Formats: sequence, C-alpha cells, structure tokens
Amino acid sequence: MPHLTVVAPLFNEAACVQALMTRVSAALEGVTDSWSLHLVDDGSSDETWSLVSAAASDEPRIVGVRLSQNVGQFTAIRAGLSTCDADWVVVMDGDLQEPPESIPALYAAALDGHDLVLARKVARNQPTLQRTLTALFYQTLNALASERYDPGVGNYRILSRRNVAWILEHGVDSWLYGLLGDPALPRTLIDFEHSPRHAGETSYRWGRRLHMAWTGL
Repeated sequence: MPHLTVVAPLFNEAACVQALMTRVSAALEGVTDSWSLHLVDDGSSDETWSLVSAAASDEPRIVGVRLSQNVGQFTAIRAGLSTCDADWVVVMDGDLQEPPESIPALYAAALDGHDLVLARKVARNQPTLQRTLTALFYQTLNALASERYDPGVGNYRILSRRNVAWILEHGVDSWLYGLLGDPALPRTLIDFEHSPRHAGETSYRWGRRLHMAWTGL
C-alpha cells in the first residue's frame, strides 16, 4: 500500500496546531491506513513545539521536526521533505487556510497518473490591497518568465516520490516554485475553497512579503 505523508511548516502556530493535527489525521484516515504527518517547527517562540512534541509522543504517525532557528518557510518545507520516504507527499501551510479535507481529492488526482497535483484557490480570503498587489506581482512575473505561474497556486500540493527526490537532488531553495519538481513529469490542477485563517495572526509582514516577491522575480 502506498504511504502518504503530509509535511507542514509551522512558525508560532500554537493557536492552530491542535486543529491542524486533528483535521489532517481525519482526512488521511479517510483515504489510507498508511500515513504520517511531519510537522516542522521553524524556530517558533510560542508553544508550537511543546504541542507538537506531546502529540508525537502519543501518536507515532505524527513526527515533529524542530529547527534551531527561523529559516523561512521554503527551507522548513525542504527539511520536512528530507525526513520522509513516503510514496506521496502533501505539502500544506499550518494555518488551515488550505483545508485538509481537500487531501483526498489531491490524492485521487495523483493516483490517476500525475506526479504533481497543484491545489488552486478559487477565491482568496485576503484584504483587497493584498489581493491587488498579489495580482500585480503575478502579472509582472508572467511577463518575465518562460512558464506561466497561476496566482491561485500556493504551497498546497501533492508530490510523487520522484518529484521529492528531484527537489532534494537539485537543491532548489530560492522560492516556492522550486516545489514544482521535475518538469518532465505529468502534473495537473484541482480547485479548492480558500478558508479564513483558523486562529492567530500571520507571521508574513509586508517586509517579508516584499522580500519573497523580489526573490521570486
């Protein structure tokens, strides 16, 4: 039976992590008996790690990875990918804006012959200014890039073992879209409803967003 792992980076997500573990576990139980959840604490200063550590002690299928300092979301995701040897790996954020209930649809599309399935937001639950700037960024990016980037696509996706190996081998760590994996392998998109943040506040301040945008360009 194929093994399915979810990798989620966390930074000061104490308000979300318990709900995240509960909902992801329920979604995985619905599709396979062979699963694990790898939670990467990206140098949190709140109670995130203590909650993850306690859950991992009670449930062997939950794996906690603690980074000694805040290294950024993409590097934390790579750290999570390096800890698992699953046949399929779902990558998602820890704030539950990407609902775990969409995991079965991602997995079904992957088993239908796709090494990469990207989840696309059909609507963004974001302030108007942020949506406007995001749209402007993607217009600029697509004018410069040889490949079109969909503004509705974020972290949420499922990767085959081959794609995970490709990402780790090539050392792509400059930006989110390094998570696309091998361009020669088949890929597809599915749509999902973008949810409000479960609790707490985002750690992505404007300075960090602008730095990420500049790096992407």
